[in-house]
Amino acid sequence: MIQKVKKVKPDGKYIAELRESKNLSQDKFLKELKRKLGHGMSKRTYQRIERGDNTQPLYIQHIHKFYYALNSISKKTKEKITVDDLLIFPKEKKKNYDSNKKKSLKPAAFERQLTYLYAVNHFDDIAKLISKSHRRKFFYPLTIDSRGAPNEYDPGWDEQSATESIVKQIDDYGKKRADIKYNSRTENYGNADLEVNEINQITKFGNCLNYLNNRPNKINLYAGNVTLQRLTTMPVDPHPFSDILKYGVGEIVITVLCFKRDEASDLNFNYMNYFHKEKLNFLLKEKKMDKYEGDSDYFENQEYDIQAFEDEIKYFQGIDASKVTFDHYVPYTAEDLGGEKDWTDMESNYPEVMDDDALYDEYKDEKAVRAVQAWKAEGEKGTFSEFVEKNKDKLKKEEETFEEFMERKKDKKF
Repeated sequence: MIQKVKKVKPDGKYIAELRESKNLSQDKFLKELKRKLGHGMSKRTYQRIERGDNTQPLYIQHIHKFYYALNSISKKTKEKITVDDLLIFPKEKKKNYDSNKKKSLKPAAFERQLTYLYAVNHFDDIAKLISKSHRRKFFYPLTIDSRGAPNEYDPGWDEQSATESIVKQIDDYGKKRADIKYNSRTENYGNADLEVNEINQITKFGNCLNYLNNRPNKINLYAGNVTLQRLTTMPVDPHPFSDILKYGVGEIVITVLCFKRDEASDLNFNYMNYFHKEKLNFLLKEKKMDKYEGDSDYFENQEYDIQAFEDEIKYFQGIDASKVTFDHYVPYTAEDLGGEKDWTDMESNYPEVMDDDALYDEYKDEKAVRAVQAWKAEGEKGTFSEFVEKNKDKLKKEEETFEEFMERKKDKKF
């Protein structure tokens, strides 16, 4: 059934600027969106978005995923781009939202953090993520079969052994990449064995992944980097000769890897983050821990106080797996929802919808396909344009009206 949903107002000018900053035409952007993420969008729909016309949240999420995967930085916040950056909100609603935030003396208990994970196709997809992260975290929201099944890649494998092999290879690669001495040895002549080992590792990883991807009940490996805030000591001045440190809120990057039976090219990683940036800064100030500053000797003497503070607030550095969910839901923005929202009550799946423009574009595409098929059936005599002009009355008589098309589509879910 064709469903209507609440539309959002895109920041068309900024979306166009993003596209132009990547030297992409509208046609090229749409082709890359389809090629990289598997998301289709008609050119007319996209042109309306850049013009600033209201559109479906689904399309904004597709655009966001594209630039998110490129690590695009928002010109508005100077941080990694979010869905909010691509939207314009009514002034009154934004004013109320901002004033409500200022009135709140305490930070929210949890902050919902959304990160897109993408299906892994090659070992290099993993290598690039690991090179930018400090840790890794695996998730297995599925039942793994330990029974073997014939497969062109290795008839002796089963889901369990293939999954275990991938986990060990990723862990081993991350450990080696953290070893500076190992990295320098790979650049020296006479160490070809190290290269051969890496080639074998890449080949084995690919075979294991292909095995899981080609199972009757396909298993995909999704991966992405999640940035979390953490309490840590850090330099006051980034200058290499500065030895003055401070205790405060820093960042840690964790590569998240999820084995899941899913056909989609991407997956939402939803984390209800208890120790988010606003809360950590609030706790530091409330407990008077935001003034700790000095050299390494100073922090050795303050170690007990810092540990006592972290124990008091039950600080946990990392990802709390009990606060993680995976889905394909297309959310409205937090601001559109008024800032505070219990996301756990939301449906895990958002209906893929098509607006009237997209439906009409599909209708025209089907008309064009039928005309091409008729031309080929006639032996492709003359040019296609000549065929259409010569047979326009016949084609019009046989073609489906838009009303008939809509009737045919009424029971289809988009």
